[in-house]
Amino acid sequence: MSLNLWYKATLASNQIKSNQIKSNQIKLKVTDSQTKRGRKPIGSQPMSAAERKMRSRQRLKEAGSAEFMIRLQGETLELIDELAKFENSNRIAVLQKLLTIGISHTSKTINKLTKQLKTKKDKEERGPRIVKISSGGK
Repeated sequence: MSLNLWYKATLASNQIKSNQIKSNQIKLKVTDSQTKRGRKPIGSQPMSAAERKMRSRQRLKEAGSAEFMIRLQGETLELIDELAKFENSNRIAVLQKLLTIGISHTSKTINKLTKQLKTKKDKEERGPRIVKISSGGK
C-alpha cells in the first residue's frame, strides 16, 4: 500500500470515527502508479548536477558569501588535516576558524597601532613642552 493511499484511508477512518462522514460515502481508488522520486524539475527536464550546483552557488552569493580557491601543500595541509581530525571536523571548518582567529588578531593589532599613531600625532601637534626651571632660592 503506497503512503498516499495509507494516508487517505487513515483520514477517512478518522472521519468515520468522528461521525463527519458515513462509511457508505467513502470510495477509495487503488492504482499501481507511484509518484516520481527525486527533485521536481524546473522546466521540462530535471536539472543536471552542474545546474543544481550553479543555482546553489548563486543563492550563497546572494546571501553575501563569496567563494575562493586555495591551494595548500605539505606541512600546512597536514596541519589542517590534523586540526580537523582533532576537532572532529573538516578542512573547510578548520580554515574558516583559522581565518576568523587571524582576522580578529590582525584587527586588534591594527586598532592598537592606530591609537599609538594618533597619540604620537597629537603630541607632535601640541609642540614641545616648555619646562620652567627655577633657581634654588635666589
